[in-house]
Amino acid sequence: MKRGEEAKLTGAKKMARRAMTDSKLDLRRHTWLVGMVAGSFAWAGPAQSGTLREDEVVRLALERHPELLEVEAAVDAQRSALKVASSDLLPVASLGYTLLRNDEETTIPFSVAGSPSAITVQPETNARLTFDLTQPIFRGGALLQGRKGARFNLDAAGEDLSAMRVALELRARETVYDLLLAEGRLDIAKENLDQLRESERVVTRRFEVGAAPRSDLLRIQASVAEGEQALLQAENDLELGRVRLNNVISSPLHDAIEIAEDPELPQFDLTLEVCIDRALGERPELRALALRRDAADATRRAATGALLPSVSAQFHYERDSDPGAFAAGDDSWYVAGVARFDWPIGMGNIGRVQQARAAVRATEHRLDATEKRVLLEVEAAYRALEVAQKGIELSARQFSAAEESFRQTEVRYRNGDAAQVDFLDAQARLTGAKVNQLEKRLNLRRAVSRLRAATGEGGPC
Repeated sequence: MKRGEEAKLTGAKKMARRAMTDSKLDLRRHTWLVGMVAGSFAWAGPAQSGTLREDEVVRLALERHPELLEVEAAVDAQRSALKVASSDLLPVASLGYTLLRNDEETTIPFSVAGSPSAITVQPETNARLTFDLTQPIFRGGALLQGRKGARFNLDAAGEDLSAMRVALELRARETVYDLLLAEGRLDIAKENLDQLRESERVVTRRFEVGAAPRSDLLRIQASVAEGEQALLQAENDLELGRVRLNNVISSPLHDAIEIAEDPELPQFDLTLEVCIDRALGERPELRALALRRDAADATRRAATGALLPSVSAQFHYERDSDPGAFAAGDDSWYVAGVARFDWPIGMGNIGRVQQARAAVRATEHRLDATEKRVLLEVEAAYRALEVAQKGIELSARQFSAAEESFRQTEVRYRNGDAAQVDFLDAQARLTGAKVNQLEKRLNLRRAVSRLRAATGEGGPC
């Protein structure tokens, strides 16, 4: 190949390489632009990336979670039921129009003074307009009690919504604590594995020069394998924790969301007696059951009122386009009082009364059982908080002792005055102390959140 041809070929290669570089740059620009547009749409939607604080996670959960939206829809349904019960107290109006067409009109012939004539009995075409207005006057209190029961059910649905908000807030906070625990365990696992790998390098060099037995090399290799397994498990736990967090705030499951931990530990200094009193007065579940008991009692009263006669007033107006020869005029009206009494009363009505009484008793028993469960929850949450508070101090002492023990053992091991088993045991104790201290800090946050939820509070005291 000649030099000129080689130069042309080299130039062609350079041009091709430059074109490929330019195309890569253009592709990167387009990719960046598409990423920016997609990111803007993702941010505008329910997805959210970045760093969130605990209270922000709770806010997003309370705004988006479908279970809460379902309970809100139930509240709207009860509100509509109240409107229906209120409308039963109002008069009922009806308007009717009837067009009657016959094959021919019906007449009665007669003669007057020898002149034939006829009276129209039924015209060929007749249009009739009717208007009725019925106002209930007395239903034995059934209508009033029905509206009162609907009002109680609406208030109870509102308490159900409050209970769902408290439960969802607790779930969101515990999901945050689980994610923080997974992140902390991952950092500790990485640090522990780095130390084990460094120890493996040292032992390997010592084994190669004959300063360490093969058992030491096998032992450290086994420890490294355990550390790698622990790291893999920590990574999986972290990914699962993020998925659970995204599920709580109704974001795409694999959004990269980080949690900013509050360095200050929460404080809770109320006594057990105060917590119990607050729970009995503030728990939405108890208020909802008390309202449903009142609603069931209103239903019982309404069923009892149905045993009595019902009285209503009725107004009727009628207008005919061709009333016929025997009608007094083309329109008529009347006002009447209507009394109604269902018979036999010993079947359906009495059965409904008995059913309503049983519903009242069932609600009372359920309320009593729920009060006992609430007291047990408060007691358990308060005791768990006491344990968590004491655990903070004990975990700090454990970590300090394990850290000092590891430091001294490491120095002795490097000087050849300590066995490898002692060094690995000291390192394992230090790693366990780090994990324990992390868990105790998060357990305190978890215990405070659970106790606040047990007393019916959604936010800080």
